[in-house]
Amino acid sequence: MKKNKITYIVIGSGPSGVSCATALIKKKAKIIMIDTGYKLEKNIKSKVKKLYNLKPSDLLKKKVVSKDNEYHKGIPLKKIFGSNFIYKIPLPFKYKNNVKIGLKPSFAQGGFSNIWGAAIMPYNNNDIDNWPISIKKLEPYYKEVSKIFNISGQKDNLSKNFPLFKKKLTNLEFNKQGEDVYNFLKKNEEILRKKGFLFGKSRLAFNKLPYSHPDGCIYCGMCLTGCPKKIIYSSESTLNELKKNKNFKYVSGYTVVNLKEEKSYVKVFCNNKKSKEKVLFCAKKVFIGAGVLQTTSLIANTLKLKKNTFKINDSGLFYLPLLIKKSYPNIENEHINTLSQIFFEIFDKKISNRFIHGQLYLYNSLYKKELQKYFLPIKFLFPNFFNKFASRLAVLQIYLHSDNSSKINYYFNHKKPNEINLKEIKNEKTNMIIKKILQKIKKNTDLIGLHPINLMSKILRTGQSYHCGGTLPMSKKKLRKIHTDILGRPNNLKRIHCIDSSILPSIPATTITFSVMANAYRIGHES
Repeated sequence: MKKNKITYIVIGSGPSGVSCATALIKKKAKIIMIDTGYKLEKNIKSKVKKLYNLKPSDLLKKKVVSKDNEYHKGIPLKKIFGSNFIYKIPLPFKYKNNVKIGLKPSFAQGGFSNIWGAAIMPYNNNDIDNWPISIKKLEPYYKEVSKIFNISGQKDNLSKNFPLFKKKLTNLEFNKQGEDVYNFLKKNEEILRKKGFLFGKSRLAFNKLPYSHPDGCIYCGMCLTGCPKKIIYSSESTLNELKKNKNFKYVSGYTVVNLKEEKSYVKVFCNNKKSKEKVLFCAKKVFIGAGVLQTTSLIANTLKLKKNTFKINDSGLFYLPLLIKKSYPNIENEHINTLSQIFFEIFDKKISNRFIHGQLYLYNSLYKKELQKYFLPIKFLFPNFFNKFASRLAVLQIYLHSDNSSKINYYFNHKKPNEINLKEIKNEKTNMIIKKILQKIKKNTDLIGLHPINLMSKILRTGQSYHCGGTLPMSKKKLRKIHTDILGRPNNLKRIHCIDSSILPSIPATTITFSVMANAYRIGHES
C-alpha cells in the first residue's frame, strides 16, 4: 500500500469538485483531486478531433451516429458521440439495475457534465425554505461560479425571481421557430404573468476560450449528441484550468472506496483501476464531490454503518410534445442549435406551492425518428404531411420540485458495501399534479401559441432527470438520522466535507448544476 500526503483532497472532477477546488485554490491551499476519470474512447476521440475545425456544411455529413441499445418509453440513454463511457462502473462498485429507476452513477472525468443540456438557473428562496441556508447566503457564490463559464441569456421576465448574477452575457441565437414562439409569447407577456406563467430566453453555460472553438457556436444541431466545437460547458475545461496552478494536482485512475478520519488528518483508501493496487492518500481535509450515489456509499462506509436506508429526493420530469402554429418546410436544412431555447416557470398555488420549471426544445432530427413509431404508414403514403407535422413539433421538458415527486430508497448493507441497490418510492400526488399542469397549459394554448399533445406526454422514470440528492441533508440542528452540517460534514466528522447534491435538503424544479456548484464553492471558501 502506497502512501501520499497532501494538504487537501477533492474527490471527483464533476461540477461540484471543480467548483470547490477553484474556491480552495483562491485560498492558496494545496490540493490533489482524486478521480476514476474514465474518458471518451481513443478511437472515437480521434474521429471527434477531425470534426473540430470542419465547416457547418461539411460537419452535417460527418455526424457520429449513436447506436442506441437502451430505451425507456422511446427515450434512449443519453450518450456523447455514441459512447456510454459516462456510465462505466469500476470495481469494487456494483450498480444493481432496476428498470423503474433512471438514475445511474458516473465515474467519468467531468461526470455528467459531459452530457448535460447546459441549462442553468439559480434556485428561488421560496423553493428552499426548508434549507438551513438562504439564497442570500448563496448569492455571492452564484456570482463566483458565473465567472467559471460564459452564459447565454438575457435580462427578462425571469430575472426578478431568478437573477442572472452576471452582467456580460453571450447570445445564442434563436432559430426561426424560436423567434416566432418568443415573439408570440412577448405579445401576451403581461396576461401570462397574471395567470402564473413566466418565460424568458434560456440560460446556458458555455466553455470559455481556449477550451472551446474560437468561432463559437456554428449551429450544427449536434448539441444533444456531442458538441464537436466544445462549446457546451463541461467541468473538464475548469479541470484543465486548475491544472495550470502549481498548487493543484490531478490524479486519475484511482477509485476512492473508504475514508477514515484521524485526529489531525484523514486517510483516503483507493483502488488503482489498472494495477488493482491499494493506495493510501492522507489529507488535512477531504471534500467529496463524487455524485449522490458514490458519496452516500463512501459516507456509509466511513461511518461504519451496518444497514441503512438513505432517501434520495428527485426532481420528477415529464416530456410534453407540442405543435407550433405553422410548419417550417426547410427546417431540416436550417443551421440550428438543439439546446433548450426558452424557459418557462409556472407558479400556481392551486397546483403547487413550488415553482414548476419548463425547458422548450424546438426542432430536432431525433423527433422524426420517434414519430415514425406512431406514423410509419403515413410517412410513406403522405410524406409531405409527415414532414410538415415533424417541422411543427416541439417538446417541453417539465420538472417538478422534489416535494411533488417520487423518491428513491438507497439500501446500504455493510456486507455488500459497494453495491448500489435502489428502489422507487412512489408519490401518489405526482400524477395529479402533472394532470393539473397539462390542463393549465391546454387552457392557455391561445396565449402560449403552442398546442399540447397530451396523449403523447411521457413521465420519465424516477431519477431520470438526474436532478437528485438529499441523502445527507444539511441541517443546523443535530438530528438522529444521518445528516450534515452547513459545511457538509456528516454527523460528528470534522475533516470530511460532502459538497455535491447529496447534501441538498430538497431539490427544486429549476436546474440543479448551478446551485450545486455555488454551494460547493461556498463550502470550499468557508471551510
